[in-house]
Amino acid sequence: MSSDEAPQHARTVRDLVGREGIPWLTLVVLVTTVAVDLWTFAVPSVEEALRRDPDGLGLHNLWRLATPLLTQTDGWVQAGFNWLTLAVFGPFVEWMLGRWRWAAIYLGAGLVGQALGYRWEPAGGGSSVAVAGLVGGLAVTLLVGTAAAWASAADAVAVIVPLAAGVAGYGLVLAGVALAGWPGQLVAVVLFSIGLNVATRRLRPATAARLGGIVALAAGAVLVALADHHGASMLTGAILTIVCIQSWLRPPEPAPGER
Repeated sequence: MSSDEAPQHARTVRDLVGREGIPWLTLVVLVTTVAVDLWTFAVPSVEEALRRDPDGLGLHNLWRLATPLLTQTDGWVQAGFNWLTLAVFGPFVEWMLGRWRWAAIYLGAGLVGQALGYRWEPAGGGSSVAVAGLVGGLAVTLLVGTAAAWASAADAVAVIVPLAAGVAGYGLVLAGVALAGWPGQLVAVVLFSIGLNVATRRLRPATAARLGGIVALAAGAVLVALADHHGASMLTGAILTIVCIQSWLRPPEPAPGER
């Protein structure tokens, strides 16, 4: 059996939770985000206090770079999309890279996205830029083989193909919206469905993983070219993940007697 082929007893996502454990950090952030979002929907003045406000941002209140991550200013559709994507992608980053790296990627990409949002889209807010950072991180793990190595160790290679398709689909949806609004999103969903079908039927897991990573990062680059802060967050998440992986895989220092 080649390294690209899935083992006969690949596990499901439900099995992964039993093996890898509950992704507590993802769960806590998701519950907190949902709770604050519901609060802002019920009390509009809370949304006003948390959203991006260029007139209210200054050295004395830099916390306003972070608070837009806690409110979804475009309503229920934006909120539902951000909740769902965090619930889908967050656990995989936490399982592969650990909680501290998850937090660094989520917050780092989120803050970069909100900072650029003040310039490119001054009014608004949302957690999508932080989730985009996690997706950018997953794209790197798929591209360089970290995800495949993790999946093989967890006997979960069958999960890699839909994960790669999901990462690519996320990038396509954001790029489609940036290029052509909701019609662009519809086209992206169609392309995602076709790609998932082809990947499932014709591509080996490692090949699908690399392709998914490439598509997602290419979508991030397109978004940056369109001055969309989600693209900057995706690429920031990718860069932070490269740093994390390099640090994680760095060989230990030899003992004094072995030098």
